[in-house]
Amino acid sequence: MTELLDKQMLVVLRDGRHLVGVFRSFDQYSNIVLQDTCERHVVGNTYCDIPLGLYIIRGENIVIMGELDQEKEASQVNLIKKTPEEVLAAEADLHDTGAVTVRGTWNFDD
Repeated sequence: MTELLDKQMLVVLRDGRHLVGVFRSFDQYSNIVLQDTCERHVVGNTYCDIPLGLYIIRGENIVIMGELDQEKEASQVNLIKKTPEEVLAAEADLHDTGAVTVRGTWNFDD
C-alpha cells in the first residue's frame, strides 16, 4: 500500500458510501487517512461531491480501494456534475419510488 500514498483514491465502504480523497496514511489494521475527502454520489448520468475534509476510515469498513485516473476523471463525458441538492433530491426520488437502490450494503458478518 505504500506505493499508493499521496495519490487520489476512491474508497467504497460497507455502508455503500463512495469516498474520494488523497491517501495519506495507513496502519497494520488497514485503517486509512484520506485528506481533502469528498463523498461522491452518482445518480444516473449525474454526480456530485460533498466535501468532508480529513477523514479516518476503520479498515474493517473498507470494501475496495483503488487509485483514480486523473486524466479520465478530468474528461468525464458520460457524467454531468450537479449541485449536491440536485443529486440528493434525485436519490430521494429513486428511493421513494422503490426503484433500484443507489447504494448497497456490504455485510460480511454472516
